[in-house]
Amino acid sequence: MATKHATKTDVTTNGSAITATPPLRIALPQFKLERFLVPIVGDSPLLMHNFSAKTQGQIKRKHEGEPREKKFSSPQEQFEDAKYYMPDGSGYAMPAIAFKKAAVSACSFVKDVTKVVARGMFHVDGQWVKINHEKEPVMRTDPVRLSGPGNTADLRHRPEFWPWSAEIPVTYNPSAVSAEQICYLFQWAGFSVGIGDWRTQKDGTFGRFHVKTDADG
Repeated sequence: MATKHATKTDVTTNGSAITATPPLRIALPQFKLERFLVPIVGDSPLLMHNFSAKTQGQIKRKHEGEPREKKFSSPQEQFEDAKYYMPDGSGYAMPAIAFKKAAVSACSFVKDVTKVVARGMFHVDGQWVKINHEKEPVMRTDPVRLSGPGNTADLRHRPEFWPWSAEIPVTYNPSAVSAEQICYLFQWAGFSVGIGDWRTQKDGTFGRFHVKTDADG
């Protein structure tokens, strides 16, 4: 049981004098957190789409009203720019928040767990989750419709990973939720939400996964 000291201060009615009383002793319940890895295996290809620094700069200049430069990236440039990497250069990655959002969104399909509760009862650690892959990503080309006047057609060139897997680092409060419940949420997240571009949540077929079990070998 942790103990925290707090000082109580008394103020006279005219505010001219302050008398400090002895510190209050407040007993705080011990807050115990646990960590574990959630291993997942892809059930459909993972489609990455990173907003590169170049793309972010173009969006920023557009919002600031600067003239738009008519520069076209080559398919290979789009393909390379769309990749996420681990900060230490150890491989490819996906934003950790993508997995947390997927698990929270899965609450729509699970009884007795609200999205508000799920956001606070566990966290995905760090900024990035490393993506394990047996083969290098291939370039996938898809037609898209751009927003704005005319809905101009365009092509997108993005990296596709298949097969793929990952280990999601999770910190949770065992007094509020069990590791099994968290795995159950991620199981639903992989089936009903997914991660990356054109995932199940966005009416696509990419980015589906399941929690790895002994049956996966």
